[in-house]
Amino acid sequence: MQKGQLIKGTLGALVLLLLIYAYFNTERYNQYDWNEKYEKESKSPYGNYMIYELLKSYSGKENFTVLDEPLGATLLDSSLVGTNYVFKGLNSYYNYGDLKVLSEYVNRGNNVFILSNDDNFGLIYHMTESIDGSLFSFEDSVAYLGILDPDTVLMDVTKVNFIVNWRPTLYDWNYIEFWSEYEDVGTEELTVLGKYTNGDINFIKVSHGEGHFYYHTTPIAFSNYYLKEEEGFEYAKNVFNFMEGQKIFWDDFNHTPNQQESGPKSNPLQYIMSQPPLRWAWYLLLAIGLIYLLFYTRRKERVIPVLATNHNTSIEFIETISSLYMQPNGNFKIVRHKKNLFLDYIRNHYFVSTKEIDEDFFKTVSLKSGIGKDKIERIIKEGDRLEFISEVSDENLISYHRLTEYFYQNCK
Repeated sequence: MQKGQLIKGTLGALVLLLLIYAYFNTERYNQYDWNEKYEKESKSPYGNYMIYELLKSYSGKENFTVLDEPLGATLLDSSLVGTNYVFKGLNSYYNYGDLKVLSEYVNRGNNVFILSNDDNFGLIYHMTESIDGSLFSFEDSVAYLGILDPDTVLMDVTKVNFIVNWRPTLYDWNYIEFWSEYEDVGTEELTVLGKYTNGDINFIKVSHGEGHFYYHTTPIAFSNYYLKEEEGFEYAKNVFNFMEGQKIFWDDFNHTPNQQESGPKSNPLQYIMSQPPLRWAWYLLLAIGLIYLLFYTRRKERVIPVLATNHNTSIEFIETISSLYMQPNGNFKIVRHKKNLFLDYIRNHYFVSTKEIDEDFFKTVSLKSGIGKDKIERIIKEGDRLEFISEVSDENLISYHRLTEYFYQNCK
């Protein structure tokens, strides 16, 4: 390529990038930020401004408190009875101490409302010690959801479209599946309050002591974009009709992970990516650097590739795999290896010591992983049992493998 053509090509690419940058920074395109930013001051389509102001007007300024510190600093007050705690966000970053605080707060006769895409069955299990569950999702650009009346008939069905840049976009709509860990313990403490029209559950109530815990898995339905419509406003009103008393605590602290341990941290790149003009300037800088690498660092002569000799390694691979299973006590060694890997996963993923495996160990791993305590006990005990068997059968090995795979596939 001649030098003149190289310069023209580079200039042409820069002009094209500048045109793309100008297009994506026009007022039409950047008028709204379509990210899910659940901040109380955010007036973007998926912000919290309207629900925040509505709840504040409902309770009155004197009865509305914003929590910007750990929950224990406020909610442990034993005089708090008949009040309401509200969290609305993409994820709820509660630690074990927060679960204890919220459990005691509900037990005294208060209400907790959590509207979050996150799995909050850790708190439900902490309160009931028997009810557990998981979040699942279905993908669609629209969902229909409503509240169940006393006859379990879905009423006031509301249509929620997920829109980005004024266009319908696929979205993962979360729903709940729950169960009781023990056959002789029912789930009377849990009441289903709302569903999608396909039957999936997205709104439940759990009774605990004198209070109630309300968990809604579709926080986007309470954002600015839907509350400006009468249908969306009515749905939100039906959900918050379950509030008792006017005193409201709005959690503005647990939207960010590890604040209690490390405090807020500044991330320059995160700020750049959150601002559309700066974000596109960053993309433009990266594109210019890429163009430079493509045109100015090329070798003058074509690299002559070295072709490696083809080898048929299929036989070696089969022999290697088969040798693992054909050697004496092969199944026993595999069980021991899988057990060590499982304990190593617990240590590295949840930062839980495995030196002493006792009741506290099982409870801690269960809360952090979202897997039932009895299932974790079964994995540990089965691994210990198989280590004392002189000859592990294929059926034993397969059964133990399924136990550990269930944990890996369903843990948080």
